[in-house]
Amino acid sequence: MIGNTATSSGAIGISSVAGVVPTIINCILWDDPNIFYFTGFPEPIDISYCALKSTEIEGPTIFNSDPLFTDVSGTFPLEWNLHLQITSPYIDMGNNSAVGIPSTDFENDQRIIDGNNDGTATVDLGADEYAGQTQATVTGTLTLPADANGKEYIVSSSCGRIYLFA
Repeated sequence: MIGNTATSSGAIGISSVAGVVPTIINCILWDDPNIFYFTGFPEPIDISYCALKSTEIEGPTIFNSDPLFTDVSGTFPLEWNLHLQITSPYIDMGNNSAVGIPSTDFENDQRIIDGNNDGTATVDLGADEYAGQTQATVTGTLTLPADANGKEYIVSSSCGRIYLFA
């Protein structure tokens, strides 16, 4: 499991069979309550460069700070926005040498970039690569519906997505 984000309102469980070493790297496994089942494996689990709310597994590349997701206020997990905020401690915290890192994230954005602007491109923890905040000048006319006040709109273009708040 490489570069995933798993959240739940129950428990997150992982299982394996004899001869297979479960490997979890560059992931965020953030659950509430913090119940993780990592026991009973026929082989030792290999977990590194991961954010875990649980303290059942510890190590120098296991992190327990809040990932600072953009919005987890909804009651249903599919309503949540699991993008990392600019202040997330997990931007540029992953392992670029992990076998199997895809070239793009789940939104088809480049996977390994310098998200914290320190001069070194490093993969983020989780399924989404933080692309930073940029400013652009857009010219043209966009007509919004009369009830647009307080709503969010996403406009896609050749240079990426533009988020508008009316």
